[in-house]
Amino acid sequence: MSISFRPLMKEDLPALRAWLETPHVKEWWRDDVEESIADYAKEIEEGSATSFFVIVVDGRSVGMIQSYRVDAYEEYRAGVRIDDAAAVDLLIGDASQTGGGLGPRVIEAFVEQVVKHRYPEARFLVASPSINNARSIRAFEKAGFVKRHVAHFPSEPDPEQVMVLELRA
Repeated sequence: MSISFRPLMKEDLPALRAWLETPHVKEWWRDDVEESIADYAKEIEEGSATSFFVIVVDGRSVGMIQSYRVDAYEEYRAGVRIDDAAAVDLLIGDASQTGGGLGPRVIEAFVEQVVKHRYPEARFLVASPSINNARSIRAFEKAGFVKRHVAHFPSEPDPEQVMVLELRA
C-alpha cells in the first residue's frame, strides 16, 4: 500500500465537502460544512499557520490531514500544555477506507514524510480527538501516541483527549 500526501488545493474542496458530509465524519465534525469549506478556501488562497494535505492511498484521494505548530494557536497551546510541539488532525472521508487499520498507517507515514521535515525543531507531536471518539484515540495509540490529559477547549463541543508522540528526546 502506498500512502502519500499533497497540498490541499481549491480543486479538492468538492471532495472535502463530500467527506465532511459522510456520516462517520459528520459525527465528529460539527462545524457548518459550508462555513468550513469557505474557511479552507480562504486559507488556501491567503495562507495559514496550518498546513493542509490530501491523503492519497494507492493513487486515490481518501481524506485530509493538517498540521501546525501548537504555539500558533493560543487557545490550543493553553489546553494541550505542551511546549516544543506540532499538532496533527485528520479525517478519512472515504468510508470504504475506514475500519481496516488505515488511520495508524496514515499517521505514521505523515510523521515520516511531513512532520519530521516541516517541524524539525518540534520535540513532540500532539493530537486531541474528542474523548468520545474511541476509534480516533485507538488509531493514535496504534501510531505510538500516549494519552496525557483531557483538555476543555471553549470552541469545541466535547472535551478532548490530549495525546502525545515524542519525536526526539
